[in-house]
Amino acid sequence: LFAFSSTNNKIIFFDYKAPPEFVKTIEINLKSLSRKIIHYNKFLYFVTDKGKIYQYNFYNYKKKLLYQAGKAITEFIIDGQVIYYTSIDGGIYRVNIKSKSTSEIHLDKNLVSALAINENYLVCGSWSGMVYLVDLSSFSIQKSWPIHKRAILKIKKGKNNIMYSSGLDKTIKSWQIH
Repeated sequence: LFAFSSTNNKIIFFDYKAPPEFVKTIEINLKSLSRKIIHYNKFLYFVTDKGKIYQYNFYNYKKKLLYQAGKAITEFIIDGQVIYYTSIDGGIYRVNIKSKSTSEIHLDKNLVSALAINENYLVCGSWSGMVYLVDLSSFSIQKSWPIHKRAILKIKKGKNNIMYSSGLDKTIKSWQIH
């Protein structure tokens, strides 16, 4: 099964168990465009242009609104009962799904374009090529350093605190969190 967000405000699921045959199995109609989709713990999570974060259950076809940010979301990840998301205005947010408690950090003249979690840190790759290391317990920036010359597109966790990132500067880099 794979899912993709289309430009006509739908998320469409296809079953590809017998290639080259692809069968559309589910279609979620939305009132706005979905910018990012994540599969986590047997659920599909997605954000919309209107700043809404949803959970979708594949088994009962139910869509549940988890949080409404009220602003455009640039990136998000889920870790247990916590959603981390970033906004177009440079905000980095933590939302506890159960308690609805929130924490926030604001970057000056920058925005986060990639997120990853490494042990006790939220690793934020920015539009300017900077990486920000946010301590998860205090939810504060502990360190920042330039990794790329342009926007960071993706960050992945490796082994032994090694991180990998790709950027608009046409590079893929490996670096270590000290």
